[in-house]
Amino acid sequence: MTDTITLTASDNTQQDIVITITGTDDLPEVTGNFTGSVTEGNVGDAAVTASGTIAISDVDGDDAPTFADVTQAGTYGSLDLVNGSWTYTLDQSAVQNLDAGDEVT
Repeated sequence: MTDTITLTASDNTQQDIVITITGTDDLPEVTGNFTGSVTEGNVGDAAVTASGTIAISDVDGDDAPTFADVTQAGTYGSLDLVNGSWTYTLDQSAVQNLDAGDEVT
């Protein structure tokens, strides 16, 4: 890509200045909710969840990044990502040893 600017002298002589512009692969930007919280209950209680949304975009015209729908197991629960919406479901049996005030991340 080039940008050409024409300069004109006081005697009407003109000269083009040609600037070559080289693009780079810009990093995509991820936005949304990146935190959640849940509180331990008892094994057998209704599911305890936290949820949010994330999005990814890229200013480069030929890039259209997306997140794949996925279920990912963690140490204390699992996270489902579907169409940019995530839901974390706590595994109650994995956190029964927590005392009042204990937190894990």
